[in-house]
Amino acid sequence: MGDLFTGITVDVTVKALPESGESQTFVINRSLLCGYSTYFAGAFLSQFAEAEKQAVELSDVEPWVFRCFLGWLYTRTLCYHAAGTDEPPLSEIFERPVMLEGSTCENDCLDPITWSWTGLVTLYIFADQYDCRRFREAVFEVIHVKAWQELPRSYQPPRPETIDYLCKHTVKENRLRLFFKELWAAFMRRIDISREDEETWTGELGKLPPAFLAECFINVKRTEAALHCIHCADNGDNLCVSTGHVSTDRRENHAWCRYHEHEGDEEKEACVLRYFELRKRMPGRFAEDDDDDDDDDDE
Repeated sequence: MGDLFTGITVDVTVKALPESGESQTFVINRSLLCGYSTYFAGAFLSQFAEAEKQAVELSDVEPWVFRCFLGWLYTRTLCYHAAGTDEPPLSEIFERPVMLEGSTCENDCLDPITWSWTGLVTLYIFADQYDCRRFREAVFEVIHVKAWQELPRSYQPPRPETIDYLCKHTVKENRLRLFFKELWAAFMRRIDISREDEETWTGELGKLPPAFLAECFINVKRTEAALHCIHCADNGDNLCVSTGHVSTDRRENHAWCRYHEHEGDEEKEACVLRYFELRKRMPGRFAEDDDDDDDDDDE
């Protein structure tokens, strides 16, 4: 942490995807950056060429993404601030075709819950690829609240195109993928598809990655089985011997920390405290407070 006081800095040049044509160099305190990313720690505190030059180029990250990360590094708040007249406003970024999701987002720079699903997933993928665990947790928490929020408005689950984007850049066991699978499965159980809308929904569901759709189907079947099981009912005898479901499959909202990353009880306790602060935004979505991780491991 000595770099925080000596002022040693490094250069990170972000060369965005070819279609955007954007490129920008950020000068960052080395200790701060390396302290929150094992990728950058490996690059700047090792024998690699980047360590000698104290500079690195990222060819797959857009400037707005790295700017959000940099803002979070210094403020521990997820927000977006354009640096000058050359920086596009958030609304312009999220109005690009790749970001549109068929619904209006408020795109409040200071409230990331109002950002598009694709924008939030893009930030999460960056944090995952460059191993910024704390930033990944911060983005996940925003996504979690957005998914459960009811006040001042609620949001539909992310569109199939966003799910496909996430699946192409993460592994099957990724926590956000598991969370979205649970979210989409709950959505599938609630929607009432009329015969007139059948073709539309067939096309929409057909855009989901096949493996993800299959996992959602299995989740729905397990929930339905648990809901109709006399042993798993609220007043049941808990003598269920089924290998296809467990009693916690009855829940639509599992424990708040079910898919969070916590290193020890102290982090988990702090997360639970934040949950109670956020509950006013999701009054009807109170999850079970008990920890059902043991049951999940058996699924």
